[in-house]
Amino acid sequence: MSSKRRAKRESKANPTRVSQPPRSRGARPLEDNTETRGAREIRAETKHARHLQNRVGKRYRDRLGAEFEKLQAALCIRHDAAQDEHMHAAGLGQKGKTGGSRRPINKTKIVDLAPSPIREPDLEATAASRILELQTQYQHNVLTQIGQRRSGCTTQTIRRRKEWSALPPSTRASFISAIHCLNTLPPQTPSHKAPGARTRYDDFIVTHIEQTPLAHASGLFLPFHRHLLHAFERTLRETCGYTDALPYWDWTAAFEDPRRAEVFDGSETSMGGNGRWVAGRNATEIALPDGVVKTIPPATGGGCVESGPFAEGRYFVRLGPVGYEPKGPMGGLGYNPRCLTRDLSPEFSQGTRPSAVTALVDGCEDLGCFVQELDAPGGVPGGLHASGHWQIGLTALDVFASPGDPMFWLHHAQVDRVWTIWQGQDLEKRTYEVWGTVPPSDNVTLDTAMDFGTVDAPKTIREVSSPVDGDYCYMYE
Repeated sequence: MSSKRRAKRESKANPTRVSQPPRSRGARPLEDNTETRGAREIRAETKHARHLQNRVGKRYRDRLGAEFEKLQAALCIRHDAAQDEHMHAAGLGQKGKTGGSRRPINKTKIVDLAPSPIREPDLEATAASRILELQTQYQHNVLTQIGQRRSGCTTQTIRRRKEWSALPPSTRASFISAIHCLNTLPPQTPSHKAPGARTRYDDFIVTHIEQTPLAHASGLFLPFHRHLLHAFERTLRETCGYTDALPYWDWTAAFEDPRRAEVFDGSETSMGGNGRWVAGRNATEIALPDGVVKTIPPATGGGCVESGPFAEGRYFVRLGPVGYEPKGPMGGLGYNPRCLTRDLSPEFSQGTRPSAVTALVDGCEDLGCFVQELDAPGGVPGGLHASGHWQIGLTALDVFASPGDPMFWLHHAQVDRVWTIWQGQDLEKRTYEVWGTVPPSDNVTLDTAMDFGTVDAPKTIREVSSPVDGDYCYMYE
């Protein structure tokens, strides 16, 4: 009997046995040392979906569950398609329509497959749509609340804060001009208190430096910054002729790379471009108010802003740094003139992706959850507030003197927008909700007062809790 006929008879007698080509010593099976590009993408996407589902635990899991299940189903389909392509590309014949048998394969070959044309659900696009739904609901609730008013904040008098890219060039130019205007006016801060403060704009930086230990990582974080924004907006209008509402920067729109954001395009109607590229820089260690030190790696810039209305030679930072070395004189309050620096980071911009916002607004039922998640250190996973500062970089990294970068106002307007949208989902419960302490240990109440130095009189949390009462009359769109 020939050897071929004998092998065929043995194969029929033992149908579960599949012959394999000889393997060299130390070689591993194909599935152990072969990974396609499609497989790598699938693993990364699945990990991302699981991270989103578990972002804030059970509170968000039910809401994200449907999207997660859709993604998992799509990934399974995509996985099967990738496996079929992988088997074919690796030389593994399939018995069926062609009736072939398994062919010997090269076990050490790494196959790089093109991504499958089957598209998985885009969770970030879904989250971005959800943000618009939440904002629409908030707007409806607020306009209903003030709809019957005939005085105070009404539907006719309410100011509408808009995203930078939605502003006409004339409004952008007016806002930029007003900031430069503040930098030509004398300060109101006494020189013995902060000799580095040389302009009215510097007064706001002094206030932020002095209040940072109390107004960060505490129950004052959101209300303090809400009123600091209001005081800044009012000063722009009353002192420098700005007539529109304070704009905001929606960092979710360019979360993949902040260099793509219109606000950073470096034109005359932008907030300036990136910093000049500086090669070979070391990481920056920043000190946070709670004593934590974070290491921020170099990103895409590192030097003086090169283009736009806040470029080197057209705008100066005079106070700080306080949160990183080399520190400015007199605890950051001395005179330390220098250019505005930026280092736009596609790494930390991931911390301001749309799904991080929906996880926060949909997932947090109380203010404690909301503030702790929002004000966590930046990154993924991380807090929206810090991720916004850290993706701008350098001047904005200094938690104390960060208003030295005019992007501070647009970034914190976006932080306030997220809080306002969260409040607007349940105005009765959330508008006057308080949480936390004032360092070192006093519990926050609605009557807790906040100091605003020379930029405004002290305010209580009660006075700043509602964006449509008291001195306030604004909404986001």
